[in-house]
Amino acid sequence: MCVTMCACGLVWCTCALLATLLASFGLIMVPGIEQAAARLVFTHLSGRPLSIAGNVITARHFTYCLGDYLGCVKDEAARDMVNLFTWETGIGEFVPFSPSQLMNGDGVLPLHFSHAAYREVAYDLLAGRPPDMMVFSNKTSLPAGVMPDFEPDILLNLDTGSEEHTNRRKLLADMLPALAKDRSSGDEHFRVPTGVEASAAVISGATMGGLKRKVFDTVGYNLFDWLFEVNVENELAELFEYDGILAPIVLGIPAMSFQGRRMAEIRMTAFDKVTHSRVGKAFMRAADDRGMDGEKRLSEMVWIAMFAGYGGTGNLAFETIKRILTDPAKYTALFRSDPEAFMLEAARLHPPVAGMNPMAYRKDTHHNLATV
Repeated sequence: MCVTMCACGLVWCTCALLATLLASFGLIMVPGIEQAAARLVFTHLSGRPLSIAGNVITARHFTYCLGDYLGCVKDEAARDMVNLFTWETGIGEFVPFSPSQLMNGDGVLPLHFSHAAYREVAYDLLAGRPPDMMVFSNKTSLPAGVMPDFEPDILLNLDTGSEEHTNRRKLLADMLPALAKDRSSGDEHFRVPTGVEASAAVISGATMGGLKRKVFDTVGYNLFDWLFEVNVENELAELFEYDGILAPIVLGIPAMSFQGRRMAEIRMTAFDKVTHSRVGKAFMRAADDRGMDGEKRLSEMVWIAMFAGYGGTGNLAFETIKRILTDPAKYTALFRSDPEAFMLEAARLHPPVAGMNPMAYRKDTHHNLATV
């Protein structure tokens, strides 16, 4: 009898606890309550407690936004930063929903969210980059195939202003015609790949998933054409698959070995095409002439093109079209009046990457957060 009563009591307490947790999580779905909860968390907690509670807040954002990280979660997090730390301060704390970050650190990162604060840190030569991070994933926990095939250290891991960083950037600028400062306007010929229709009726009638694929196919087709003068029309499905695997990894979600192998297969297909192109051959020759390993540097560039180029530009284009579709008449007129200004504003509102990788400062910065 006693055992039965104890078991029933344990079950009842467990259910009551779960119900309380679910009810509390449900309450922070309300924006006003969430903002109050975030203020309590970031004001009174630190270290591991802040990391745990901050992950609950970030999990709330993912739930509230139905997983739309670029189109909604980042906006929710930004709203918290502004309310907590103000635009004038411009520097706050952020807890990414990253299992990799939790396993390899406390998970609480400084966030430079205002334009002035971001520019200050982005141009600071003492703002180093940790060699073991790929955005929110620790590279030591990544399976083979996720990072470039011949060398895992990429530009994201090199300190701004270091000799190696400068040399690699100069190689890209010198040898990729699409990045040339003196290129003539209109040199690029924009093309729509087979199977993608650009009519207003097709766009407005497409599902978000279908629309995203059309946008990414168009971006990928033109990106590889402009950068390397190669045609990847037959590889567009694989490029989309690749980005679908990589996107969660960037946010710190663990990857499986088979996913790493698949990424390597897809990337090697693109790399093989690029190595046989006129641009690819010239790129490797120039790298060799400068004392670099041409194959490694081209492999890195293909990795960058598939991550920041295909994924970053694709998501920016997709989020911009989503914004246009909320009021087509208004936003179409704005775009046509000044396309460059429109896209700069779209990039400000929906930055797919925002140029940030976790930092490893070469100086003491505790005073930055002590004043917020």
